[in-house]
Amino acid sequence: MLFSRSQQASNVQSYLIEILQTALTRQGFPVGLIDGDFGGKTESSVSTWQKVHGRTETGAVSEDDWAAITGLEPPSMFDRLLHVTARFEGTGMTGVVGNFDGAFLTFGIIGFTLKHDLPALLTDIENEIPDKARTAFGRDRWTTLLQVAQAAPEGREEFGNQVSIGPRKVGVLKPWKEAFERLGTVPEVQRLQLEHAFSKYYKGIALRDGNEFGAKSMRDLAVFYDTAVQNGGINRKKRELIQAALAANPRARGERRRLLWATAIAEGSSVRFRDDVFSRRSTLATGAGTVHSARFDLECWGINDRPVDLARLANDHVTVMPATFRGPVIAEAPRAPAIITELDWLEEVPVPQDFNGGLRAVNNSLMLAAFGNPRESYDQECRPPTDPAFRARVAFDQRLEPFTSSMWGLARAVDSLKAVLADIKREKPQIHFILDHVGMGCCRFQRNSTTKISNHSWGSAIDLTLEGKLDVRGNGVMQRGILEIAPIFHRHKWYSGATFRVEDAMHMEISRDWLAEHFPDLDIDSHDVSGFLTVGDSGPEIIELQRLLNAKGAAMSVDGDFGPATLAAVKAFQGRIGEMVDGVVGPRTLAALKA
Repeated sequence: MLFSRSQQASNVQSYLIEILQTALTRQGFPVGLIDGDFGGKTESSVSTWQKVHGRTETGAVSEDDWAAITGLEPPSMFDRLLHVTARFEGTGMTGVVGNFDGAFLTFGIIGFTLKHDLPALLTDIENEIPDKARTAFGRDRWTTLLQVAQAAPEGREEFGNQVSIGPRKVGVLKPWKEAFERLGTVPEVQRLQLEHAFSKYYKGIALRDGNEFGAKSMRDLAVFYDTAVQNGGINRKKRELIQAALAANPRARGERRRLLWATAIAEGSSVRFRDDVFSRRSTLATGAGTVHSARFDLECWGINDRPVDLARLANDHVTVMPATFRGPVIAEAPRAPAIITELDWLEEVPVPQDFNGGLRAVNNSLMLAAFGNPRESYDQECRPPTDPAFRARVAFDQRLEPFTSSMWGLARAVDSLKAVLADIKREKPQIHFILDHVGMGCCRFQRNSTTKISNHSWGSAIDLTLEGKLDVRGNGVMQRGILEIAPIFHRHKWYSGATFRVEDAMHMEISRDWLAEHFPDLDIDSHDVSGFLTVGDSGPEIIELQRLLNAKGAAMSVDGDFGPATLAAVKAFQGRIGEMVDGVVGPRTLAALKA
């Protein structure tokens, strides 16, 4: 097995998986977002490819599968060790972090640092593709960076501090951060990063140290490659500690010996980073572990304990994204006939002004007037509707493509949602493929409220996910994929929660205009329907209601919030005047209050 999806650990995430995903999509087995993450969609596409090609359907990628799918040699020993260490480093091809660790500035797949090896990489970039580097940074900023790269350590450290931001100096000033990110997307820069990671750290350090200490397996060499990248290799102090540990345990072999190496390497490292060093080396030593809160199962990453011949590894090949794979990716099979782009559908983008156009939102009073109360009581738990009249309007246990779980909802809203999803599949197939939900019908209060009923209670709203990820509520931005499909929801008169007082872009719900179209008999725009006030409403109308109730003998705080006290006062007043006691202030109750 080369790569597979783990059921207990984090997904494999690397540039090698991005190559695999691109190749699958080009063959007509789209994975949704090409993001380098071996998740459920990628596993499913691999399994479908295997079925079509008469292979055993495992969803895991063998070396033969890789060669057939990509047309490339299977990833080398170097490739496999690099993509794990790169995941530990966490910056990928394009990321940059500030001077949080005394390295001045850190960029790229193995964390090239301005203190040590980034200047050499920048020099090679300038020598090979100066025009593209200037395009990424701008002429003046690129010239400044090259000058800094040639400066003494003190000057490089000063620059690193100047562009680092945040209390721990992890962040980088936006213009510099974006420039590095643009640079990291350039194909030649990605190739140069891989070549530097190979020549200096793999061939120059890891193989040397592996030979010295008798590395015999892939996991043995993984310990020394990660040490080369994170620590610069085995220095004198680490060497002495390893030698002492081995002398005290002369019969240690395999995993036990690797753990001795890992412990000695950690002890020989800076106290500040000792725990991090040990978590990385012990994970490589044993084949499983936790690094930076992520759980790793290295079998899924193509790293096992098979024997290696170090003498032959100096000529390992380096796998890069083929030039023919770059640019828009076209899926040729019927499953996804449209162009699959490399846009990041999870990217957070601003919510456009007037996002919902002329659509009007519903509120509790309108929904109660239109459909009644789905149940007698609510809390923050998701509960089913209990009112028989409302249940007669509901479609239960609905399974809609492409969602992976069932739902219930207002029957006409479910039918409308089916039409929305069909349009998304036709117009935005790449988003349809990664679209899912976390709930439609759900009788509960709104988040952080004990009075306002969620519109999910009527099965008239749905919360969406992309690649299983929810849009972050309340941060004022939204996922690009949700932005792309929102106009389709709007066309069907669904209202986006992106414009709620607390932004909730993952949330889509039927609008007042939808109600007017699908339930014309309710006369939505008439005063008799739209003028209802009930629990959960707030604002000037409630202030006026509370003053009227106080004038009729109630004694409550006038706070503009239709909560339990207002509800009790309304019901008491309705009982006194012989009106139906439902706690809903309609035209007759309001007229009696004003009389």
